[in-house]
Amino acid sequence: MQTLSLRKTYKKYPEYKDSEVDWLDKIPNNWELASMRKLFSTNKIHLKDTADQYKILSLTLQGVIPRVMDGSGKNPADYSTYQGFKKNDLVFCQFDYDVTPRTIGYVNEDGMMTGAYTRLDPQQETYSKYYYYYFLSLDYTKELLHLCTGLRNSLSKPLFWSLKNPLPNFNEQVKIAKYLDEKTIFIDQIIEKKKKLIELLKEKRTAIINQTVTKGREQRVELVDSEVVWLGKIPANWRIDKLLHNLTGNDGGVWGQDDLSGNGNFVFRSTEISQNGSWNLEQAITRKLTPNEFSKGKLLEGDLLITKSSGSSEHLGKTAIVTKEIELKESAYSNFMQRLRPNSNYLPKYLFYLLNNRIGREQINYWGSTTTGLVNLNGSIIGKFIFPIPPIAEQEKIIKYLDVIVVFVDQIIERVNKSILNLQEFKSSLISNVVTGKVKI
Repeated sequence: MQTLSLRKTYKKYPEYKDSEVDWLDKIPNNWELASMRKLFSTNKIHLKDTADQYKILSLTLQGVIPRVMDGSGKNPADYSTYQGFKKNDLVFCQFDYDVTPRTIGYVNEDGMMTGAYTRLDPQQETYSKYYYYYFLSLDYTKELLHLCTGLRNSLSKPLFWSLKNPLPNFNEQVKIAKYLDEKTIFIDQIIEKKKKLIELLKEKRTAIINQTVTKGREQRVELVDSEVVWLGKIPANWRIDKLLHNLTGNDGGVWGQDDLSGNGNFVFRSTEISQNGSWNLEQAITRKLTPNEFSKGKLLEGDLLITKSSGSSEHLGKTAIVTKEIELKESAYSNFMQRLRPNSNYLPKYLFYLLNNRIGREQINYWGSTTTGLVNLNGSIIGKFIFPIPPIAEQEKIIKYLDVIVVFVDQIIERVNKSILNLQEFKSSLISNVVTGKVKI
């Protein structure tokens, strides 16, 4: 059981008794236990030829919501095998319990969902919203996983319908559910505001970087039209050029053979580059490379590694700078990546800021091609990118300034993310403790 936090003292019930259910432990003395059979029935509402009269619903992490029919995702040829759901029903997914993001949902409106789900129709003395929160608390920790069987980790029907559950009286079920409605909505609103704050911080960081890499640090400087749409005006002492003319290397990667010995070379992929351009080496793999392959793909400090092929346009163009640590790992890079080695006109970190910001993203989106479901760049396309080239001394000032700004904003974002995690943990703990009677509202 998780511990409640946020420095509040919670009341308890006067007396408790052993529930004899592992995940419940003790329950209030005036509560009973009831099997699923006593609490719910499961009569399927067969649709057949009437499916077109029902709204299509989806079980998601955000609850049971109308499905957005935008052509994405998998859709059946017809919906005759779907089943109807009524408002106040619960929907339960009894299969793939370990990997299904959300196995329980409360139905807010009439509609239909796949016939593979279990429809839980509440009995007269069952307040379904209370049991939604109860099963949600179990879903947070996948508490029932140890009861699952088979390749798809399913809860068998006999076992599911014999599960013992807490049974407060009906009025208390209603009271608990309404309390949790109020508190979880309040917590979710705070979390949403914090997420919006993070997006604003990211937008501000992007705007500062873009302004600085295209206009420099000097406030009073003559600006001239670059005649490039995504650049606008730049300082008069800067010049612009295609990236092709400012690289000593613009090369594809290698892949080699499977490394069964564990003595091969690290071969970095898009997976090892985070969205912000930092390195994530926990999933790095080794491959067996020939001397010629390693020589071709060897990474040196100051190289830039850019994702040139991905199933997601968001990941296309992710760029990281090769550090001394990476070089010392005797590492190479895969053939889904492109290595850029700037010449003396660019400091690697300045080029990194260009590629990882709006000025790079707009060109990636413009030039990136789509084939066989992948979005792609190549050395020729990357070479067409047009970027500003400040004097090296000014690049140094820009890098020094932006490094401070980025660290400062990222630290704020990290603190806000931690506060979101704390709120999510508190919400989970609150639901769990209230529905099981560990605290009294």
